[in-house]
Amino acid sequence: MQKLIYTNSQGVSIDLTTDPFGITEWEGFSNVEMEVQSQTVPFQDGSVYIDNLLSNRELSITVAINDNNNLSK
Repeated sequence: MQKLIYTNSQGVSIDLTTDPFGITEWEGFSNVEMEVQSQTVPFQDGSVYIDNLLSNRELSITVAINDNNNLSK
């Protein structure tokens, strides 16, 4: 089970996976694309590892609030 806790700048937290909240849709949480940077060195076989670059991705979460059995977004 996934758990999502939102904490604001004042340190107050809300667990968005417990009643009266419910997550209806998660998007963008799959594997992120990664590019390995390496450099070839003269007179040496292979290459030397330098760094990894992760691509940007947008995360989207849809949360529903249950209010007296009326589900609204």
